[in-house]
Amino acid sequence: MKKVCKIATVSALVMLSANAMADATGNFQWVGSIPTSNTSDGVIKIIDTGNVPHTEGTIVFSATGVATGEYNIATSSEMAFDVVHVEDDASADAAYKKDEHVDYYYTLTHLTYAVGSSLMHEDRDGQFVINTDGSAIVKGESTTNLTTESTYLTLVDGHALKANEGDAVVVQATLLVSTEAI
Repeated sequence: MKKVCKIATVSALVMLSANAMADATGNFQWVGSIPTSNTSDGVIKIIDTGNVPHTEGTIVFSATGVATGEYNIATSSEMAFDVVHVEDDASADAAYKKDEHVDYYYTLTHLTYAVGSSLMHEDRDGQFVINTDGSAIVKGESTTNLTTESTYLTLVDGHALKANEGDAVVVQATLLVSTEAI
């Protein structure tokens, strides 16, 4: 009998506290995509040299104020990379050491994006632009001079993005780097 009374008392307390609570809901969202892996020929590799790893950049949008549902990039993470040797030169004179900088050329081979629930698709209309040193990288056009230090990349918009409030936006750029002119 004592056990029944104790259970009834606990149940009554739980019911009273439940009636005194207010309700609220929150929306929690995680957005991500599986980035393509960096590849290497075993001689050179791309490394992060900035504060933001090159698979973890962020974009902040703001309304254009011109039309409902149109947004511009307010800011984006600056990402930096460099190219280094994978291992020491096996020759007797050891021309280079592991993780030592390698001068390189690069070209933007793919720029894809998704908005909301859409699938990733190639940016064919210049929606987004990848800048380095304030200049746009033109897809398919290689740098003409060897790059002798880290490259710093930022994402800017080519024109206003049409989206809905709360939409997730994912942008992926693929760069090909080479020690030879591309």
